[in-house]
Amino acid sequence: MQNCMKIMQNKGLLILIIIVFAIVFSTIFALININNNNIINGVKIEGIKVEDISAMAMNAEKEANPLYPVPKLMTAKELEGFYYQIADWS
Repeated sequence: MQNCMKIMQNKGLLILIIIVFAIVFSTIFALININNNNIINGVKIEGIKVEDISAMAMNAEKEANPLYPVPKLMTAKELEGFYYQIADWS
């Protein structure tokens, strides 16, 4: 019985250490990246051509599978807007 209690205490201590480590790691990551433009403005993707966006959106909509868990299924029109947001034409 004492052996079982000791194991439970060790598991609790391990979980606490993992939580503290995660908090410390995420805080350090946030401080390091506080002025990172990719995080502030979002990531941009080079090579997307305006003339390809419509076809890309239609193909992506066809590949969408409602049986696969994703946060949101997007229509072709929503996908077009998304591609315009992430495209880097600079």
